[in-house]
Amino acid sequence: MLKIVPKSIVITLLLAANLFGCSVAQPALADNSTSEYTSINVLGIDTTAFPGIRVNIIVDASCTAGGGLDRGDLTVREDATEVPIDDLTFTGRSSGQKLDLAVVFDETSTMAGKISALQSKVDDLTNRIRSSGIDARYALITFRTDISTRVRWTDDADAFRREVGRLRASGGFFRRPEDSLGGVAHALSFGFRQDAKKIIVVITDEPSMQRGDGWSGSEHHEDDVRQDLVDGAVLLVAVSPDFRGGAALPEIPQEDLPLYADMRDLAESSGGLWIDMGSADFSVILDQLEEVITGAYVVEYTSPSTTTPGIRTVTVTVNASKCARGESSKTYTAPAIASAPNEPPVITALTSDKTSPQAAGSTVTWTAEAEDPEGDQILYRFFINGEPAAGWTAENRWTWNTTGSGSADHQIEVRVVDKNHASLDGMDDRRMVIFRIFQTNSLPAITSLAPDRASPQVAGAAITWTATAKDADGDALMYRFLLDGEVVRDWSENNTWVWITSEADIGSHNISAGVRDGKHAGPKEMDELRSTGFEIIVAGPEVSPAIRSNEGRVIYRTVKSVSQSAAQSDSILAMYWFDRGVALEDQGKHTEAAQAYDEAIRFDPGFALAWNNKGLALADLGRYSEAVLAYDEAIRLDPGFALAWNNKGVSLGMQGKYPEAVLAYDEAIRLDPTYALAWNNKGVSLGMQGRYSEAILAHDEAIRLDPGYALAWNSKGIALADLGRYDEAILAYDEAIRIDPEYARAWNNKGMALKSLGRTAEAEAAFSRARELELAMAAAESGGKIGNGTRRVIYVSSDLLGKI
Repeated sequence: MLKIVPKSIVITLLLAANLFGCSVAQPALADNSTSEYTSINVLGIDTTAFPGIRVNIIVDASCTAGGGLDRGDLTVREDATEVPIDDLTFTGRSSGQKLDLAVVFDETSTMAGKISALQSKVDDLTNRIRSSGIDARYALITFRTDISTRVRWTDDADAFRREVGRLRASGGFFRRPEDSLGGVAHALSFGFRQDAKKIIVVITDEPSMQRGDGWSGSEHHEDDVRQDLVDGAVLLVAVSPDFRGGAALPEIPQEDLPLYADMRDLAESSGGLWIDMGSADFSVILDQLEEVITGAYVVEYTSPSTTTPGIRTVTVTVNASKCARGESSKTYTAPAIASAPNEPPVITALTSDKTSPQAAGSTVTWTAEAEDPEGDQILYRFFINGEPAAGWTAENRWTWNTTGSGSADHQIEVRVVDKNHASLDGMDDRRMVIFRIFQTNSLPAITSLAPDRASPQVAGAAITWTATAKDADGDALMYRFLLDGEVVRDWSENNTWVWITSEADIGSHNISAGVRDGKHAGPKEMDELRSTGFEIIVAGPEVSPAIRSNEGRVIYRTVKSVSQSAAQSDSILAMYWFDRGVALEDQGKHTEAAQAYDEAIRFDPGFALAWNNKGLALADLGRYSEAVLAYDEAIRLDPGFALAWNNKGVSLGMQGKYPEAVLAYDEAIRLDPTYALAWNNKGVSLGMQGRYSEAILAHDEAIRLDPGYALAWNSKGIALADLGRYDEAILAYDEAIRIDPEYARAWNNKGMALKSLGRTAEAEAAFSRARELELAMAAAESGGKIGNGTRRVIYVSSDLLGKI
């Protein structure tokens, strides 16, 4: 049993023979003919039970791996003081030690061989831990682009082994990393026993997505996870390729690597271990991991100083005669000791650079002086007449622009905090002074220019424009209105103008209003001018969309009549806004498109197609729950709207609601049994549930309905590959490529299947072709090419799910 010494904690020294080739330089040793120069690496220091300290150390010497060291072989110094070792135990032969081991594993299709090796070795690992008398708990987390909890802390080794045996490699992103960083963060969220050895093993062949990488939306960043590992004294063992040496998989561009998190960097910077996945056969690497996990020394000592805070250096020396010599150091920060109560800051002065009074429009700079007994940082906040003039800042100056302040006495106040006493909603001290402002005559200001009808309006409408202005001195105001720069109503006290529109006004216009009080600008000039746009559209009783051009416009049949009923006018405006939404969507302006469809629905609430297209715009913004509500409204208005049922299925699938998505696709198929896209999308959602055989049947039906449907052939190939039927999958990918030779994803998926069969040269050729097509597509998009302009009224769900 591990003996716990009062006011002390364990130092764990992980000693593994010739394991990782650590390369910390060591000082020259005497008698080097009989001593082994040893690489030592202090991995981390745990101060959670200060003055007890925990240090993880690897000693690279074969004689230390099996428990051959005793107390006399080790020396521990804190700064310059040697500290006594209270106890030394080798965990490989001592029962009662505790271990919390979390395995975070990449389950994408490229890891198939690694999964098989892990499954073959897991019995050896758990049996060795059990035979060592270690009180162990296990956790298992897998990831692709999302995180799955397979086991959350169990002491049942058989249950852990069974879950490892269920691992299956499939899926993954094309040209994108997976979420190993999220897997490590998820393991940290499980919590660890304080007195256990805490180890996370992460195994992946790709770099990781992280917050700020520009595409994934991950909430985790390498810096945050590193700090959590250090704070929790958790040892991270990362098994991954050497991405610094260019070992990334071919679908990850080398120039993109700086955007992503590297498990090697995370392990090394947090005091953990990195193993090059390419350094040996994976089974050998698993044997090495087994040695690290079960072969450790536990040393206990107490810090010699419990009263002085600050940075300290811990040095561990191994000096086993004729066996191993060397030392390594690392620093930690001792916590601060209790001190006298912290005193709040005090304001000593509040002064201005100009004396009171000042004319309105003057600029006055205020300076506050304050002192803090402990020298804590002081934050300042200025107020005017009780209202905040600025936020909290370390800057003790504030510039007040008195324009518009009005003739009055104004109360200027400053408040201070040092964040050790009052919250930012309160204050530690305050000071106020009174400052007088007097007014000169002010310019009038236009506060609004608005029509009584919203743009657009049909030709023939009468639109009343109103300009609103204010004058601080209460002067009488005069107004002038302009249409496209031409005066349409000259200076008058009347602040309204009625615009009677006609067919001649069809198009976009600029409406302006000017104001003056007669005390500044001359009679032909203005004190202020405000402008806004307005559009007049074709009026007619029968307006219908005809042919859509490549730019996404809808060409309307022109009619000469400008008289129409209110209902006809609403229909015209509804179609106008619907067409604007289509054009905005074609430009990738999804937020504005959704707003345009809302306007169409406002004029025609029963416009089912507008509800459907609103759902498309919301889905393009990733707002899938709202998109489903829009599709439901389209379906309520038109129960036979197969298109809306299909699109609803897509947004349900994007939320991971695959059973519900399948029901939506089934309804689309019931309404239109020849709906090939709905059959294909149903297959994708079945595949996401692991129902691969059913998925293949659905894809086959899509292909029967449309033999030239390249997407369905590719989808079928994915389902076959998920079943391990790689030869058949390649045939399906080949058919997709025959139909569409520039189908980059099909080329990539074919490469993955070939790689799984060990046909490396053919796989690399397929990957190379996929990269060429991706680069060509990116170049075309950057040059402004947007395709053939056809409006997309459905989604290819499997594309959005990242499977195709």
